[in-house]
Amino acid sequence: MTKRVVKSEELVCGQKPGRQSAHERTMAMNLGLALEDMAVASEIYRRAKEMGLGVWLPL
Repeated sequence: MTKRVVKSEELVCGQKPGRQSAHERTMAMNLGLALEDMAVASEIYRRAKEMGLGVWLPL
């Protein structure tokens, strides 16, 4: 198993690729301020919407 460590800001800025196949897994360690999460959330949502990704979950 290959291990890659990529920071979320590297993914958002396009500096490093995300998953490259359906067999890869993602593990996130969210340490820090909720403000940081909210700062990138809108960009992640925008990109996912552009790419037709994501699933609506009933609440």
